[in-house]
Amino acid sequence: MSTLLGIDYLEKVSTVHDRWAHEIHGEEKKPIISDKNDCYKFVSRTFELRHIYCHEMVNRQKIDLKEIEECFTWALTFIKAADEFHSQTLYPNAPLSQFEMNKQALESFGHAKRKLEELNKVVATFLPEDRLEEYLAAHTNWEKYRDSYAEFQANQYKGGSIWKTIYGESAAELTLKQVQEIESFVEILKEFGGERP
Repeated sequence: MSTLLGIDYLEKVSTVHDRWAHEIHGEEKKPIISDKNDCYKFVSRTFELRHIYCHEMVNRQKIDLKEIEECFTWALTFIKAADEFHSQTLYPNAPLSQFEMNKQALESFGHAKRKLEELNKVVATFLPEDRLEEYLAAHTNWEKYRDSYAEFQANQYKGGSIWKTIYGESAAELTLKQVQEIESFVEILKEFGGERP
């Protein structure tokens, strides 16, 4: 992971904090791993013990229950910290509550819609009146399809608080695909078409 990310992975994981505990529950912002030396020592020991018990078929090895408990506790702590680090790396400042998720999804949809509206204004400068009417009629039909399909996707969770998130994400995704289509169309118009008189 250090090589892939170009960082000291174990050092970064040892400093990560639990966003949910801090931002939702108001707990102090502190590292999930309270003692990185103990943590990494016992995680390493966990792998050593696993090798001993799984591959060496030891039947006279004395089992130290306190050590097993420490290994389990620190391995679990490491997994939690690593998971938090991966989440924050892949999705920095991702929303934590359903309200925030709904808000972000609908904002993404709104942003995509505005991009498409701006492109439609550009298209309007190239097409003659009759073709523009056709284009706008087709666009209206496409919007009905998008809204209907996004609603279909979200209705898997009808009545649930996640409905708006699914609707917003689906509608935004479809709109961004349409943005790409219309951007290509605009390039064709620029190359081969002329502005409307």
